[in-house]
Amino acid sequence: MGVLATIYCARAMRRSLLLALFFGVARLLTSAQEGTQPPPPNQPTPTAQTPPSTGTTQGPLKDGTYPIGRDVRPPRAISAPDPPYSDEARRARLVGTVRMTLIVDTDGKPKDIKVTHRLGMGLDEQAVATVQNWRFQPAEKAGVPVSTGIMVEVYFRLDGVPATLDALSRWAVNPPQFLGVDTALYPLVLEVHFATGQQVAKGYVVKVETSIVEAGQKRDATLSCGPKGHCFLLGSGRYPARWLHDPDQLQLIGGMGKSPQKAQYSVAAPPAPIH
Repeated sequence: MGVLATIYCARAMRRSLLLALFFGVARLLTSAQEGTQPPPPNQPTPTAQTPPSTGTTQGPLKDGTYPIGRDVRPPRAISAPDPPYSDEARRARLVGTVRMTLIVDTDGKPKDIKVTHRLGMGLDEQAVATVQNWRFQPAEKAGVPVSTGIMVEVYFRLDGVPATLDALSRWAVNPPQFLGVDTALYPLVLEVHFATGQQVAKGYVVKVETSIVEAGQKRDATLSCGPKGHCFLLGSGRYPARWLHDPDQLQLIGGMGKSPQKAQYSVAAPPAPIH
């Protein structure tokens, strides 16, 4: 079992790579899944790249926190242990993401933790109880500690579940770039938000919460795979995709190591075609 935690600083929700600050958003890897891939250090200490100074300062928000950017440096996790699996979730081989928002106060302690995306089977409670004990180097404004709001995603993983395909384009890249993909053949863009996997009686089922972008229009949809088909979990980000002959089937391309990999999913309540 392993857990991958991601920390987003500021109010926006665009994603970026390892604690690089883009448009006021920072991401921090605090642990990694176990398995065949070697994990990164459990408590990395990368530095943030801050936008150029505009010569102006910013005051606190209504809740007393400061938004990241300009003259406010983001917080940094200095102790972020992994939450344990619950027995129920382990038996069900449940994997997925718990998302929460919280405030890092001037002492570097989390407070006002709120779960905004639940996984169930006791994993939400495990994530909250563990994150309450995390410690941060607080955000700073002109060298003085200040409180700030962040979003944390905790990924629960188990050995032996389907492999994960990586997005070919991250959230911070606009418009999305799919190098090596003929977008004339894959005109759809899937914006994947969450993927959940669970053992069922006849096999393993993967469900994906996503948005489908087609001809400039966006619709929310749920993808599914299994229990008998060969499935992949999907990391958050953007994937090129296309409809197949069946109106409720689509194919996407994701990354696995250095190789692109195709995967097929069913679409719950597929969007009506655009005329």
